Amino acid sequence: MTTDVPYGWQKTGETYTCKRCGKPTPNRKLFSLGPIGGEDGYSWCDECIAEFDRKLKWENEQSYKEEITYKEAKEAADD
Repeated sequence: MTTDVPYGWQKTGETYTCKRCGKPTPNRKLFSLGPIGGEDGYSWCDECIAEFDRKLKWENEQSYKEEITYKEAKEAADD
């Protein structure tokens, strides 16, 4: 039995090892095109997923802030 969680992660009844920190976890994300190199997917624990999501959101915000700053600076230079 699996329960879906965000971003394609599945919580399974089996225990896997987190690829990032080594903790045991029931989370599993399968490769979309099937097995690669004899593996069907990978596992991350809840903490690693949350950390990755926080970092990704922060990076996206920084990119957006740079676009705003650059646009405002360019408009000021054109004046």
